[in-house]
Amino acid sequence: DAVIWASSHEIMNGVSPHMFYPNDATNRAMMAQILYNLSGSGSTEITTVFSDVSERDWYAKSVSWAYRNGIALSKGTEFGARDKLTREDMAYMLYTYAGSMGMRMSYFGNLEQYRDAGQISPWARNAVDWAVGTGLIEGVGGGCLDPQGSATRAQLATVMQRFCAMLISG
Repeated sequence: DAVIWASSHEIMNGVSPHMFYPNDATNRAMMAQILYNLSGSGSTEITTVFSDVSERDWYAKSVSWAYRNGIALSKGTEFGARDKLTREDMAYMLYTYAGSMGMRMSYFGNLEQYRDAGQISPWARNAVDWAVGTGLIEGVGGGCLDPQGSATRAQLATVMQRFCAMLISG
C-alpha cells in the first residue's frame, strides 16, 4: 500500500515505469530527491560544493536544495550521494526537514526498548528518538531498530506515507 501511495503521490518513482523493487536499498541522493519532491520541487540553483555531485547528476538539484536548507549532514567535502541511506540517515533527514517546516519536535520514543540502541550515532540520536516517538520508524524485529542498516525502498515509502499523514493531521 505504501509503495502505491508513494508512487501515486509522486513522492517516489519506480526504477522503471512498471517496476518498483521494494526490497532494494536506497542511497542518500534518493532521500534528498524524495524530500525535494515533497517540498514542491521548485526551481533550485545547483550548488556544486560537494566533490561527489556534478551539475549533470540527476540528483544535483535535490542535493543542492538539501544542502541550502540544512536537511542533510555532509561527509567532509562529499555529500555521500551514492552511499547507502541508513535508517538513522533517514531519521535525521526527516527530522531536519520537519524542523525546517516548523513542526513540533518534542516527541520522544523509548529507544532503550531496542537492543541495538547503543549503535545509534550521537549526531542522529535526537532524530531517531523523534522518529520512534512519532511512530515514523519502528523496529525491524527481534528487539532491534537497526540504525546502521540500509533503508529499503519499501521502508522509505512506508515512512514517507506516515510522515505525510502526520503533516496532514498536524
